[in-house]
Amino acid sequence: MTDPAEAGADALPDVSVVVPVYNNATTLRELVARVVATMESDGRTFELLLYDDASRDESWQVITELAAADARVSGTRLRRNVGQITIYAGACFDARSDVVCIIDADLETRPEDIPALLALIDDGFEFASGVRVWGAPKAAPRRLSTSLLRWMLAGTMRHQPRDYGCGLKAWRRELGVEVGSIPASDRGLPWTVAMVQLARTYAEVEVQATPHAQRSSYGVVAKTAQAVELSLALWARVPIRLIVFGVGVLAATFTAALGFGAWWLFGGGPWWPAVAVAQAGLTIGSATIIGGLVMSRLELALTMNAPKWAVAERC
Repeated sequence: MTDPAEAGADALPDVSVVVPVYNNATTLRELVARVVATMESDGRTFELLLYDDASRDESWQVITELAAADARVSGTRLRRNVGQITIYAGACFDARSDVVCIIDADLETRPEDIPALLALIDDGFEFASGVRVWGAPKAAPRRLSTSLLRWMLAGTMRHQPRDYGCGLKAWRRELGVEVGSIPASDRGLPWTVAMVQLARTYAEVEVQATPHAQRSSYGVVAKTAQAVELSLALWARVPIRLIVFGVGVLAATFTAALGFGAWWLFGGGPWWPAVAVAQAGLTIGSATIIGGLVMSRLELALTMNAPKWAVAERC
């Protein structure tokens, strides 16, 4: 850790704090003030990188004012909205510190919990994540998306995060650069999966969260839909599993239909069970196989068409 009093203007900071900003003009000043106070109290030098994700409010104006008032604060305005994960991935190439810490701009998590994550990095962990402890119950869509992600990725990860969606994390910069070099890793869930899978060591710490401090600037419905879509696409070998399952359903349907048909043929019962079983099985089996094929194409599309960001201006 560098002594702030001894750090020169060109000295590399101890920590690069990254904040994706999308329509957060009302919370930015408080966020920056609390981050600055927390880092100074923790005795660490830092840079605070604010990325305006093509906001439609006054966020960029606030960012330029904050950057002008404090040399440790800088802003980057993106030409189009790319989402938080693309910002996390790209920021690893901008960061000057060996340690990168991210926090959302909506104050859902507290800047005062950053030192707890940094302490884990100091202890030798390569990737550290917050686990949100809610002061009030989470909204139903968030509970649903979290449960779905954990169920789909159970047993497929080297480490098992308890909270995939926490916006308060820290990692060694080289890990972020490595993950950012993987095609399509800057798309939602693939980034989280890649970070957790490639991290040699992983740790978590509980952090306080406020569910309704401000409605998520990225939108709960949009984030839930993206999480569901990408969890389906990235679940280990899920297209193959779906195709195999669909083939199994068709085989079971064929066997059951033959059995009911033989039962009807020899006078043991009505004919309609054979038809009903065949219809249901063909529908489920065919739909599952088609779903697996579509997801295979989605995986390919994600790999071949990773989104890239374009910078409009910096301050």
